[in-house]
Amino acid sequence: MTALLILSYNNTPATIACLESILQYNTAPVKFLVVDNGSTVPDAVSRLEAWIQPRFEGAYRRLTDADEPDGNLPKMTLLASAANDGYARGNNKGLRHIFADSEVENIAILNNDILFVEDTIPHICESYGKIGNCGIVTPLLLRSDGKVDMATVRYAPSAWTIMTRFGYKFPLLMRLVDSDWFNMQVMKSEPVNDEPFETQLPNGSFMYASAEVWKAVEGFDPRTFLYYEENILYKKTSKLGLRNYCVPSGRAIHLGAATTGRRFSPFLQKCEMHSADIYLRYYESLNLPKRICWQVIKWFFPVKVAAVAAARTVVNLFRRAE
Repeated sequence: MTALLILSYNNTPATIACLESILQYNTAPVKFLVVDNGSTVPDAVSRLEAWIQPRFEGAYRRLTDADEPDGNLPKMTLLASAANDGYARGNNKGLRHIFADSEVENIAILNNDILFVEDTIPHICESYGKIGNCGIVTPLLLRSDGKVDMATVRYAPSAWTIMTRFGYKFPLLMRLVDSDWFNMQVMKSEPVNDEPFETQLPNGSFMYASAEVWKAVEGFDPRTFLYYEENILYKKTSKLGLRNYCVPSGRAIHLGAATTGRRFSPFLQKCEMHSADIYLRYYESLNLPKRICWQVIKWFFPVKVAAVAAARTVVNLFRRAE
């Protein structure tokens, strides 16, 4: 049995579309656990529940933060969280209940902007069972136009690469001339066969592993709110002697940025900096010069974010005046 854990925040239509695609294509025995991460959109939870109830009548349960894990879950569970706890804590709330279900052997953690286009879970499950020392696997993710997303899986960036991104590349140039993402891509072209291949960073949009592996890595680091979860998981699985893979025989569409969007946000920039700080401090061994450099970057980064926000405000004012 596979549990599908889906985090939803302020985008109920995307979550429903994700669930509909799974119901349309999936043939594997699964249980669903949807965590509404404290949505602030009016009626977000009630609209989701109105869609769920007629489809899972008699096999549905609604939980709150106060509910303790108490054994096996029904076919569909909706955990309505009282607050937005971010990606890590939101998913950890769901994992806590799934870990108590003795019927669950594997867990897939999905973003709500994932769409199934084929019977993906059996392909992943079969490959997972054949790979030795397997940590976390990711299916081959497609863009909304159906083409392969070459950034599905990536190599882990060095500590220096992360530092320089915040130091002089990001966000002043806003990634326009940033080649780091291309350099870290595992794939440069579409895979020629369906054989699993090793990567380093799993893709946080769709991650599949045994329940035992998720327990061993203790889920997600609750000190992060958003970003760098994949980097941390890579460090954790590596420490356990496990390797992460991409499974091309399983495919799904990743619509991308359904929750965070693509606009500049000082809040998201601060989240990224905070998570990078957690990663560098607790999962990388920084020597003294790097630690000093990182402290300087952390001090200057809020100034850069404020400067970019102010510059964009001025530009928008001029555009409105034209």
